[in-house]
Amino acid sequence: MAAIIAAAMANLSAALNSLASTTVVDFLRPIVRAGKPDDDTALLRWARAATVIWALVLVAIGIVARHWGSVLESGLSIASITLGLLLGVFMLGVLTRRVGQNAASFGVVAGLATIIYVRVFTPDRMDLVGADWQCDYFCCRIFCIMV
Repeated sequence: MAAIIAAAMANLSAALNSLASTTVVDFLRPIVRAGKPDDDTALLRWARAATVIWALVLVAIGIVARHWGSVLESGLSIASITLGLLLGVFMLGVLTRRVGQNAASFGVVAGLATIIYVRVFTPDRMDLVGADWQCDYFCCRIFCIMV
């Protein structure tokens, strides 16, 4: 039992560390310290605060997720949205020669809007096998024609 708890704590610690590190290094440091030398003590305080904030966010998600049903179904549902968008951008890069940042961003927004529309406004969305993939592919194809 102790080994299972230790493994879970190590996994959670790694996730919180990654989230806090990314928040501080990629987002906060460029904003807060633009043009100033890095102050390691201040960055450490920001990282500790980010760790606490991310822990609270993850606990809130855990509390809300109790009402989502099966863990596998919920995980695959979330993954289908995010990985479908990634697939759309990948296909955009593979199928076209010149792709700009604005073009890829527009494709992601169009794909996300289509997926949300299918999930919210389609009554029998569980019967649509691969609906997320089809929405992303459709938006990617439209976008490739526009470019």
